[in-house]
Amino acid sequence: MKLRQQYDQRMVQKIDPRMIMANSMLQLSSMELMQLVDQELSDNPALEVEEDPTCPRCNAPLDGPRCKNCGFSIREPGEDVPELVTYEYGGGGSFEDDEEYDPFARVEAVTTLQEHLRLQLRATASREQYRVGDYLIAYINDDGYLEEWNPADVAAALQVDEKQVQEALRLLQTLDPPGVASRNLQECLRTQLLSEALVEEADLETAAERRDFLRRRDLAMAVVDRCWEELCAQKYPDIARRLKVEVDETRAAHQFIQQHLNPYPGRAFRPDWAPNNSTAGEYIRPDVVVRRAEKGFEVLVVESGRFVLRVNDFYRNLHREMQRNKQRFSEEERQHTSQYVERAELFIRNMNQRKRTLHTISTALVDYQQDYLETADVARLRPLTRGKLAALLGVHESTVSRATANKYLQLPWQEVTGFDFFFDASLSVKELIRDIIASEDPCLPYSDQAIAKLLQERYRVEIARRTVEKYRDEMKILSSRKRRKRA
Repeated sequence: MKLRQQYDQRMVQKIDPRMIMANSMLQLSSMELMQLVDQELSDNPALEVEEDPTCPRCNAPLDGPRCKNCGFSIREPGEDVPELVTYEYGGGGSFEDDEEYDPFARVEAVTTLQEHLRLQLRATASREQYRVGDYLIAYINDDGYLEEWNPADVAAALQVDEKQVQEALRLLQTLDPPGVASRNLQECLRTQLLSEALVEEADLETAAERRDFLRRRDLAMAVVDRCWEELCAQKYPDIARRLKVEVDETRAAHQFIQQHLNPYPGRAFRPDWAPNNSTAGEYIRPDVVVRRAEKGFEVLVVESGRFVLRVNDFYRNLHREMQRNKQRFSEEERQHTSQYVERAELFIRNMNQRKRTLHTISTALVDYQQDYLETADVARLRPLTRGKLAALLGVHESTVSRATANKYLQLPWQEVTGFDFFFDASLSVKELIRDIIASEDPCLPYSDQAIAKLLQERYRVEIARRTVEKYRDEMKILSSRKRRKRA
């Protein structure tokens, strides 16, 4: 038997532990990140948090590695990576000149919707009206709607007539915000359309602008009053026939409603981190806030509190001394100190990298969905996948997936939604298909192939006929043969 010695050369990919930490940190929500920071501060003596840091030379407040007052730099000569020294948590970063943003810090100062209504009610109601109105306010949810109430039960509980209950309700519906105390969405929109505040807030400069605005408002009122079911189904041709107007005018009326009315009048009084569902037991805190700027939108990565995370001076100086005079310290001492300092530096570096990555991805998302953010119209939402966004940024799809996983975005109109909402490639396409079908000739409805062609020509959306059929079935819309009306 012959013995042979063989060498097997293979390329084996080793995963860098530093990369594992960075990826793990990227996946965390802002609340989970705070817990991780607390844990790391507890485990690593070389890491510390310095609240309200001051310049060691002039004691002026520091908001970076260099004092703006005296010019003193906290960096040692030769240091060229300031992020290894400090991480400004909750400040600086993407909004260096921005005011401090801390949703939780402002909770106690928030006036609730119920308090706002009671304050107005005291100024306008009689004593008896206030008693009834105050009772009704308890039934108004955080979205501004009156729910789970019965006029007869209220009248019996307060020992008043039902007529007095209805009068108090009508009084509540005249208060700010317009649309509050409505019993359903239709009543909410109708109340806002009748509100004087609608015209006042439109900022109309000329008589012609006012006439045009009132004309569009009146048409929107007619649509809400007389064509509610058709509006909900976006059946614009049916609305046009009933009101004897052009189909384009009915679309314009719908757009007027979307731009000028608020389906959730009470949400302006909820904290920024409040959930969309007013009956939810848990509050959803956004990881990213999108808000209007003079030009376009600004993106802010939200973090709670403002402090500086840094390497402890004692450990940092000791580490440098050990590097200069190794013979003075034992191997165990050098390893111990080096381990903690390098771990703290890596933690800070990953914190900064996470913030930059989340801001970059969020900014790209906002830029891509400008039309939707301007109008809040789901039909303007462009189809998007994580892979496509990753390709636009030149990063791996897994980076986008980690950065957006289990994270929430606060939109300019205060709604908080998950990042997943923007990566449903079918969502906006379905709205476009519904829109195309709503505008078709009932006698000559579009085939699925024709709809696919229109999507490509009008909206630059390329999908197959089978995909159109699939989405149409999901929306429970009949085929063209079954939609056709005989003349």
